[in-house]
Amino acid sequence: LEANFVGSRNRTTNFFASLVPAIHTQFEVLLRQNLLRGFGRIPADYRIEIGRTNLDISEQEFWKTALDIVLQAQDRYWELQYARKDIEVKEKAVELAETTREQNEARFEVGTASRLDVVQAEAEVALRREELIRSQYHYRQVQDELVRLITQYEDPREFTGRLVPVDPVQAPPSTQESFELLVNQALELRPAIQQAQLQSQNRRTELDLTRDQLKPTLDLVAGYQQFGLGGRQVIRDFSEDFINPPIIDIIPGGLADSLKDLFSADYYGYVLGFDFRFPIFNTEARAANAQAQIALRRSELEEKSVRQMVQAEIRSALTQIEMNRERLQAVGVAVQSALERLEAEQARFEVGMGTTRDVIEAQRDLAQAESVQVRAEIDLIKSYDLLDRAVGRTLSNLNIVMRDSVNENVAGFLPEPR
Repeated sequence: LEANFVGSRNRTTNFFASLVPAIHTQFEVLLRQNLLRGFGRIPADYRIEIGRTNLDISEQEFWKTALDIVLQAQDRYWELQYARKDIEVKEKAVELAETTREQNEARFEVGTASRLDVVQAEAEVALRREELIRSQYHYRQVQDELVRLITQYEDPREFTGRLVPVDPVQAPPSTQESFELLVNQALELRPAIQQAQLQSQNRRTELDLTRDQLKPTLDLVAGYQQFGLGGRQVIRDFSEDFINPPIIDIIPGGLADSLKDLFSADYYGYVLGFDFRFPIFNTEARAANAQAQIALRRSELEEKSVRQMVQAEIRSALTQIEMNRERLQAVGVAVQSALERLEAEQARFEVGMGTTRDVIEAQRDLAQAESVQVRAEIDLIKSYDLLDRAVGRTLSNLNIVMRDSVNENVAGFLPEPR
């Protein structure tokens, strides 16, 4: 629907013109209905839809980045938990080595042990202390990484405190969800899948736009017009001289006369017709349409690839959960066996039937088995975190509402949900 007001002022030296200057005014209301190209939707509608979809894609990219950061924080948290547990294992190993050293020194003083036994025990204490120092350093290193993730310190050592994990290290319950159910959840929750679907939606919209541009233009045009005319009227006498007639009178007039005629509605007209335009060859529109078809096909293949990647991630996470759970059960048996062996070797050592080397080896085996057990427990928990990430439910499981968090920290960054 168009409403147009047009005004023009023309001046001429033609002596046949009676109005000099001639002031024309015109007002019209036109209704134009596209019958072929642009029927139902104009190109701007397509652009608006693409722009809105691009906004949704940007939001999904933001969620994906936030999800990755949260997963990194989770990973560092559980690594910190492992480092803390590993320090406890190493401290226990140092205590056992100290006990053996003290026993050997006491036996050496009474003559029931050699100096070599004392030296072996002292060397083992030094070795255990060195392992403890490395575990403590690893704890500090992981804490720095976690501080860098969750704070704004440029140097993590500016944080003078000590992060202490409070969540207990315990194996999560076995998942009862089927692979198909997890995949269906991922199709609804994973930002990567949402992005791929939105990209395909954009490509379809662009293809529809290029198809529309292939059509010729056929418009039905209907309208109403009003006209006005004004200006200084020159009256000439053509009776004496036709070539250069003399002016016998000038009647003043101007824009006011033209507007008066216009709004009096004495001079009006109607418009009804068809406007048909057919582009010759139309190679540019056909090339754009071919490119849009290729882009849509590529987008559909990328969406399929993303779906395959998500399914592979879910399958891999389930496999890791199964492997780590069986690994934890196996290492539990190993810890119990190592503990029983240490008790037996300690008993033999106390009655003089065992050697310092046997006790030290039993202590090493127990410390190694306990360290592996802690590693298996942490890996099992992290494999569940990977499964949540593959499905896309990490934020919901942690009760993180991203929009509320963003609105609290970056006011007006995101639009209101539609």
